[in-house]
Amino acid sequence: RKQMQAPALLVFTALMATGVAPEGEPPAPKITHLEAQDGTPGIVAVFYVRSDVDRVWQAVTDPEHGPELFDSVSAIRPSKKHPGLWEYHLKSPFGTLCVYCEVDQNRAAGTVRWTRRSGSLERFSGYFQVHPSDRFSGYVRVEYGSFIEPGGLGSVLMTSKKRQRMVEKMIPRLERLTRG
Repeated sequence: RKQMQAPALLVFTALMATGVAPEGEPPAPKITHLEAQDGTPGIVAVFYVRSDVDRVWQAVTDPEHGPELFDSVSAIRPSKKHPGLWEYHLKSPFGTLCVYCEVDQNRAAGTVRWTRRSGSLERFSGYFQVHPSDRFSGYVRVEYGSFIEPGGLGSVLMTSKKRQRMVEKMIPRLERLTRG
C-alpha cells in the first residue's frame, strides 16, 4: 500500500510545482481595496466565470453591456464631442455625470482599459483582464479594477462599501451574460 501512495504523492507534488492544481471548483471572489500610485482609491477583484473566454471578452468589451453589468452606468458610447474617446454616463445623486475616456482593447493580452481624459470626475479609470483558467476547466479567470477620484463627487459615487457591492452584483450579471 505504501508503494501506491508514493507515486500519487509524486504526481501531486509535480502538479503543485508547475502551478497546475487538480481541477475542482474555483475559489470565492477575492476583492481587495487599494490605492493607485497617484492615491486614487480603488478596488481589484479576481474571480472565475464558468464560460468561454470569447463570451466573457464580448461581454466586457461591448458598450451595450455596461448598464447591464453596473448599476452606476446608464450608457457607454462613442463620443461625438471628443472623437476617439468614449462617453461613460454615470448615475449620481446629482444627476448623470459624463466622463470621456480613452479605451484600449488588446484581445491578445485579454485586457481592456479605460482612462479618463476629460469630464465630470478628476480621476476615473479601470480595466478587465480575461484569460481561460489554467487551473479550473471550463472557467475564465477575470480580474476587474476600478479607480475613482478621492473626495468630491468620487467619494459620493464610490465609497468602499459601494465598490464592494458593485463588484458583488457585477459577478453574477457577467455570468448570466456569458452563459452559452
